[in-house]
Amino acid sequence: MENSSTNMIGPLVYQTVDEMAAYMELNPCEVCGASRFVEEMRAREDEVEECSGPCEGCSRLRRMAFVRIPEDNGPSRIIDAGQWLILADKRVQGADAIERIAGPRRRRRRSALYESLQVLLEEGIAAIEQAARFLPPGASRLPDHAFWTPAGRHRRLRSPTDFEVQNLSRGPGILELRLRAFGYTCRRRRRLSMLVLLLAGALAGLLFRQTSSAPIRITLITMALAWPLAVMVGGARDHKKLRRIWKLFGPPGIWK
Repeated sequence: MENSSTNMIGPLVYQTVDEMAAYMELNPCEVCGASRFVEEMRAREDEVEECSGPCEGCSRLRRMAFVRIPEDNGPSRIIDAGQWLILADKRVQGADAIERIAGPRRRRRRSALYESLQVLLEEGIAAIEQAARFLPPGASRLPDHAFWTPAGRHRRLRSPTDFEVQNLSRGPGILELRLRAFGYTCRRRRRLSMLVLLLAGALAGLLFRQTSSAPIRITLITMALAWPLAVMVGGARDHKKLRRIWKLFGPPGIWK
């Protein structure tokens, strides 16, 4: 059922477009809990950017107003440290899901899998780096004033050690290693698949020339046509799975 009631949120001060998008994702609809909505940006005369659109879950009109300030490499004024790690957790969960569908038997559409994993892990790295901006010089952990939302405070209570300086500094490097390892595995398996395909094609061609049996020739032709068909079907399945993963863990607006 459509609900046209709405309350304006803001104006909120942000430094980058990514920060604004993260805020909208981290603050879901109060009615249905959906974080996505079809937004339209409108610049007002008072330099306020108004973002509005219907919620994808309940069609309720959502409105947010933002004011951009110059980026100063300081911490966010609208997203606390706990929320940044909530976002990082979400992206890492999406990367885990992609790695599960990219098992040893999933050698198709490797480029799509890698690109999706790359986006998720890079956004996870950026979120951890944003949380680390709340760290004062010489401090061993984030201060209490870095957590002002209920969700952010709950995230700190769930795992306080995640907000210690050694873990915040180590997190991005761990995710970068995961990305490199996945990319290396993809390239190696892609080369192996191409080698197997070339050898199978050469063997099928040799058998086709040396035999005059019609059933054998028909079998060889069928096998040659079945390979690309299997690749297309498997790629379509992977595409559907990626869409489901993106719906749960990916940033809104990139893959709809």
